Amino acid sequence: MLYHNVRVMAHSLRFIDAAAVGLAVPLTFRAGVSVGAWSSQPTVEPVILFSTATAVAFLALAERLNVYHAWRTESLASELLALAEVAFYSTGLGCLFSAAIHMAMPPRLYLIALAVGTGLLVALRLAMRLVIRRLRRRGKDYRSCLIVGDNPRAARLMDTIMTKPHFGIVIAGIVDLEPANGACLA
Repeated sequence: MLYHNVRVMAHSLRFIDAAAVGLAVPLTFRAGVSVGAWSSQPTVEPVILFSTATAVAFLALAERLNVYHAWRTESLASELLALAEVAFYSTGLGCLFSAAIHMAMPPRLYLIALAVGTGLLVALRLAMRLVIRRLRRRGKDYRSCLIVGDNPRAARLMDTIMTKPHFGIVIAGIVDLEPANGACLA
């Protein structure tokens, strides 16, 4: 997504997201046990199995669905929708895997884990967007671009880049291949 190309988090974001989805299950299990939400005391093995299967499925699906690509200008809605989709599918695969080897958990735990995992992903992504926007407004983690051409389309592009510093794009110059009076714009 948008933050895959951030120098600090370049390759670790997918693992952080997978850990957030995977940790939702143990957190939910721990909270459920502490308040006595389960009719019978579930064992820890299915929780560990489901958590691991969900995290591995998240990593595989996120890569396959091309969730982590280097776009600086992606909308928040499309980013969160893609993450929620991968969380839903990976939780479903974790459920299937747990049931296939006969280590199932109480059914409501799966739904709670899906909600908590998706909530953690959304909260994590919103916090990252806030931090990265602040960094980019201060001139950190930027990319330079060169605009070729001197026409209305180039002017609109330049205006968009200039009015949205949180994209982290700096205009290095403008080049017109056929200048009007022999002058070179730069």
